[in-house]
Amino acid sequence: MPELVSQDFDVVIRGEGEYVFHDIIEKVKKGIKPDNIIEADAIENLDELPFPDYDYFCNMSKYTRRIDNLPVICLDSSRGCNFCCRFCNSTVNKRGHWRARSPESVIEEVRWHYNH
Repeated sequence: MPELVSQDFDVVIRGEGEYVFHDIIEKVKKGIKPDNIIEADAIENLDELPFPDYDYFCNMSKYTRRIDNLPVICLDSSRGCNFCCRFCNSTVNKRGHWRARSPESVIEEVRWHYNH
């Protein structure tokens, strides 16, 4: 429902928005108004994406999510799905193919978070 959502937001990104979001920021810096609805392609090589910079968006010292009294953080090891369930929006939006990060990339991110 991007048309409906776009009534309340300046820009709607339909799909995976990491690269598109960067392009939007560059346009705004140059005084160019981005399109209201942008269709983003699936990112095929997830290892190309940098690790999220959580410190930029929140104060991690106040992050309270814990399991067995140990701090935890979520990370994406894959995106999409191999199945075609009728009720799933990934199927409806034709974004259902599964892609995985390499095990080396996931382990590197786990180590990065552990050390920080």
